[in-house]
Amino acid sequence: MVDWSHGIGLETYRDDLAQYLYSEGWDTTVSGEATLLSQWRSSKASYVANCFLDHRDYCYAGGATTIVRYNPSTDSWADSATGLTNDVDGLEEFNGKLYAALGGSVAFQYLSTYPDTWAAGATNAACFKKWQGKLWKGYGADVYYSADAVTWTKVTVGDP
Repeated sequence: MVDWSHGIGLETYRDDLAQYLYSEGWDTTVSGEATLLSQWRSSKASYVANCFLDHRDYCYAGGATTIVRYNPSTDSWADSATGLTNDVDGLEEFNGKLYAALGGSVAFQYLSTYPDTWAAGATNAACFKKWQGKLWKGYGADVYYSADAVTWTKVTVGDP
């Protein structure tokens, strides 16, 4: 398994002409492509990733209506979910499952069967964050939290 313990990031340089992924001990760049080790190229060269998250044995990346995963044992990227109804804005792991936020007007997706079977959640989510033992999600002016990612409690947001 790849050691992501030092974090993973996506950096842009030269006026958005190239991007590179980095983690402690390695980085790689290819002009006009986001790269991970040697494999973010060919079929994935035009894929623009909005977010990354390590989950179990893979690193998942979400972008334009697709989620891909990096397999370190084969040093390759593969599609995990395709044809989603919106771009993937964020990924979060909670209680052993992976959640993908697809914007405020679209139901979120979750990884129902590891590693590549995704299902639609019952509600929308523009973003997720795990905090204090709960999964938090937001969309529009609304914020919700859940202990199980099934039953959601709305939080009143505003000045006290």
